[in-house]
Amino acid sequence: MVVDSAAACLGAAERAAELGYQSLILTTMLKGEARDAGIFFAAIANEIVRFGRPIRPPCAIIAGGENTVTISGSYGKGGPSQECALAASLDLENVATAVLAALDTDGTDGPTDFAGGMVDGHTRAVAEARGLDILQALRGHDASMVLQALGDAIVMGHTGTNVMDLVVLLVG
Repeated sequence: MVVDSAAACLGAAERAAELGYQSLILTTMLKGEARDAGIFFAAIANEIVRFGRPIRPPCAIIAGGENTVTISGSYGKGGPSQECALAASLDLENVATAVLAALDTDGTDGPTDFAGGMVDGHTRAVAEARGLDILQALRGHDASMVLQALGDAIVMGHTGTNVMDLVVLLVG
């Protein structure tokens, strides 16, 4: 079954509203380097917490589309959604009320059994305390290893749909 990314974003926005979050669908045409998308979403979280814009908390910022990972040199295991989430964790450490989930709605992200990853303001500190180097994992395209070790990998199994990537940022 093929559904467009707008449907996934609308579904996420409806569920967020049911949970008491204002929702903003940022785009249904997200594309570019996954790592850059993660950094961008972390910047939005910081903007919301510091200035209350583009929307006041509690809120959900939602995007759908298709990110990519450009690989040069050696690489480990991961995929665009996992890299997006892990990159976001680097700049979420001062945003205790934010959580970001990035996932591929078909249930597999890259050549892995993970759909994506979920990170928050504590992810970086927990990784460092466990001797995990997020920057090194991103450089080596080995996001799966860190997310799995932290228990932050999203596992859904094959869903039978292909809606592309979905990013949901919640700020409380």
